[in-house]
Amino acid sequence: MSTLTSYQIYDLVNRPHAVWLVRIDLSNASLFWVDLSGCNLTNGNLQGANLRRCDLTDVKLQGADLSGADLTAALVTQAQLDEAGSLDGAILPDGTKFVGMLE
Repeated sequence: MSTLTSYQIYDLVNRPHAVWLVRIDLSNASLFWVDLSGCNLTNGNLQGANLRRCDLTDVKLQGADLSGADLTAALVTQAQLDEAGSLDGAILPDGTKFVGMLE
């Protein structure tokens, strides 16, 4: 996994196009209201990340670890969440806490 500084994360999420962020470590990152639409976060570590109100439209989340992440009011589909590697303890877009296993 790649580990980035706060400045590097800021730079990446403020680029004018989708970014390839496969296997990135964004654990505990504060990404409140960030537009990540179209990014590839496959196998990324987003444990405990603040993704409230994030635009995750067309984001690839296959195998991503979203354990404990806050997705309150995020723009993300159930199909995208179904492809994530883990949602244990995550707060879902509707404000409920994920409990159980992905099917």
